[in-house]
Amino acid sequence: MSDPLPSDAPAAPPGRQRERTDLSWNRALLSAAAGAVLALRAGLAPSLAGPVAAGLVGAGALILLGVLGSSIDLRRRYRCAARATTLPRTLASPRMVTGMVVLAVLAGAAGIASAVVELVAVP
Repeated sequence: MSDPLPSDAPAAPPGRQRERTDLSWNRALLSAAAGAVLALRAGLAPSLAGPVAAGLVGAGALILLGVLGSSIDLRRRYRCAARATTLPRTLASPRMVTGMVVLAVLAGAAGIASAVVELVAVP
């Protein structure tokens, strides 16, 4: 089997990889925040009351707190990696990846729930 990269191939600049990774995490956080805002909007609608509204507001608030915490952790990790002379093997800890997966699932569920609420609430 042939080697996919020849030994004389130039390495990709490591600075750009960090920037691309940072941008992709920011996009993921932005989409989770958008799902949280949709959940909050649907939960605070005057036509909706009861446990469904409370659940949507709670999920939206929880997702926004998670996005804020993840964003702070991401910025700290990026600054530490930018100052380091040698990069760690991975910039994302398993805890951060797990948290982002949970945030994405919650944001998706909240977005779907808010869309269903909007469709049901429309006369």
